[in-house]
Amino acid sequence: ASDLAATDADARVALWSAERLPLCFPRNWPGVFKTSAALKQLLNKTMLKGTRCRVVPLTSSQNGLPTKRLHALHSFSNAQLLHGVCGWVVVKGFAVFERSDSAAGTSFVALRHWWNATEQGTWLDFT
Repeated sequence: ASDLAATDADARVALWSAERLPLCFPRNWPGVFKTSAALKQLLNKTMLKGTRCRVVPLTSSQNGLPTKRLHALHSFSNAQLLHGVCGWVVVKGFAVFERSDSAAGTSFVALRHWWNATEQGTWLDFT
């Protein structure tokens, strides 16, 4: 699978050619998960074929973690670093965003992204 996915042709072209691509957390959450055919297609049916979907909030620094060695937009290396330091499992998947320049619920993009899961199963994203 590609590192990028989009729900519509305009978004697919914009992923590679736009000077900027305004993205936001999916609007009307969590209702959009049930009401948007575009989001359902991206997550469940033909594109990502997701098996687990959940909101992973950005995690602030915690005592004892090497947060000064973490880098924005480097989710792969950040997750691997935290696995090595804390023993947290690396979870591999996609971060899903909505195009804020499109009508709500109509255009979404997914970017390959890694995060961690604690021993209790809580997903954490320090990126």
